[in-house]
Amino acid sequence: MVAGIQVLYYLGIFSRFAFAKSKTPPKSPEKPVSVVVCARNEAENLRINLPPILEQDYPEFEVVVVNDQSVDDTATVLHELQVKHPRLKIVNLQMGSRSLKGKKFALTMGIKAAKHEWLLLTDADCRPGSTRWIQQMQAYLSAKKQVLLAYGPHEKRTGFLNKCIRFDTFYTALQYMSFALSGLPYMGVGRNLGYARTLFLENPVYQKYPHLLSGDDDLFINHVARAGNTSVVVDKDSFMYSMPKITWRSWLFQKKRHVTTGKYYRFIHKLLLGVLSATHILFYGLAILLLATGYEWRTIVVIGLCRLLLQYIIFFPSMRKFDERDLFLLSPVLDFLYVLLYLILAPAVFLNKQRKWK
Repeated sequence: MVAGIQVLYYLGIFSRFAFAKSKTPPKSPEKPVSVVVCARNEAENLRINLPPILEQDYPEFEVVVVNDQSVDDTATVLHELQVKHPRLKIVNLQMGSRSLKGKKFALTMGIKAAKHEWLLLTDADCRPGSTRWIQQMQAYLSAKKQVLLAYGPHEKRTGFLNKCIRFDTFYTALQYMSFALSGLPYMGVGRNLGYARTLFLENPVYQKYPHLLSGDDDLFINHVARAGNTSVVVDKDSFMYSMPKITWRSWLFQKKRHVTTGKYYRFIHKLLLGVLSATHILFYGLAILLLATGYEWRTIVVIGLCRLLLQYIIFFPSMRKFDERDLFLLSPVLDFLYVLLYLILAPAVFLNKQRKWK
């Protein structure tokens, strides 16, 4: 039964992304765009990553950077960049909000300062993979499609940790893009996201969760995204790359902060994601238990190989679309380790200690 439920997810949901035909961007007039970036003590990241955004091959856009109470050289770096790039608009915050935790207040101030209706959001530690990032992204936004979900891969580096981080990023994207294509969009990632400014201003989602440090991206999308107003873009020109963590401890800390928002999703999303995670854990747990108790091993091996074959069938085209093909052969090992990640992060969902966002 557990294996059967997993098969239903792979065939009924994940296949929608894996086998979706590549589409050319919709033909529409080029829209003015505001790119919004929040930064606290990000001087070096801004020095490296902001120029590729400011130098995008696109006729009309601005880049709004919110300097959120930085005490490093962020202000100096932004001033130097503004001299060279008049498209850069700087919003300096001297004080944070007493009610909105995390970067919600900074993001709100940045969006209010933006002059264009169409917003693209990313982070200070991210860089676009192409000079056509804005061009590619804005093409999928329209009066009907006011939310855009895109991919934010991590840079490829040596080492097993890098592969684990990139598999986690891949599998998370496979889930939220597949669910979106199935008519059930539930999240996006703040390092590569687009939506209408009016949609944000008319839906004060942050006021419902002022105490949460995370959730500025996925909780907003969870509340406003619907089957009819959400687009998905998968094209290398639309990718926004970020540097991965370099220690297990820092990565797990980051993941713990992210998973705490899941319990605030809409019920249908919590149910579907909960069943997916539970059956993923039970599949391996029961297999190990049955083998240890002397159950017919041939049956377990056949079921395991069938699931592995199906996983390969789904993962291969999906990893090709996400440009993560080097993870393919290692995916069975990474898939098993993902179960351990579930178990490590589970307590964080219920025991959430508040910390500063930077």
